Amino acid sequence: MEYNLNNLKKIAFALQEAGATGKEFVFLLCQVGHETGDFASNVFLTHTNASGITWANKPYQLNATKGEPLKENPKYHYARFKTLKDWAVDFRRITRKSTTQAGSLAEYAALLKKQNYYKDPVTIYANGLQNAFKKLSVIYTKLTGNTLILPKSTGTTPVVDEKKKNKLTKMNPIFLFGMIGLFIYFYKK
Repeated sequence: MEYNLNNLKKIAFALQEAGATGKEFVFLLCQVGHETGDFASNVFLTHTNASGITWANKPYQLNATKGEPLKENPKYHYARFKTLKDWAVDFRRITRKSTTQAGSLAEYAALLKKQNYYKDPVTIYANGLQNAFKKLSVIYTKLTGNTLILPKSTGTTPVVDEKKKNKLTKMNPIFLFGMIGLFIYFYKK
């Protein structure tokens, strides 16, 4: 399935506005792509909640109200955020420890599992993140002409394919990947 580029753009901008950069930005964007079914989930569209965050009714969850109950556990409710930036700030709060410690998407998935962030087996969740990364890599290649590959040492850190290098690759590839929201914005205009 192709990503909803308009929603991808909105989420990328919200994550950037909330301060996500570098590998954190890449990890979070892959995670949201995986969790929303290519940036098109009902909870994202109706609750301005791109990762299924539950409502905590706590002061740290800024501009969030009680949303619809979770289908799998109706005693809990989704958080309904006022803006995507409000969602992104809370999402970073929840994932910060894992994004800081992880060196790869597989490590990130394992650290989220230790946080009890999700119920699936680690391999299933890690594969979902990898698949999201692959889809984002295709978009990156179309927009920049560069290719992102997965190095053998970590298996998930994005780098540029040396055979297809151009002027843009003199910049940090993770920085360029983080700019995907800007490319999409101008590409779709």
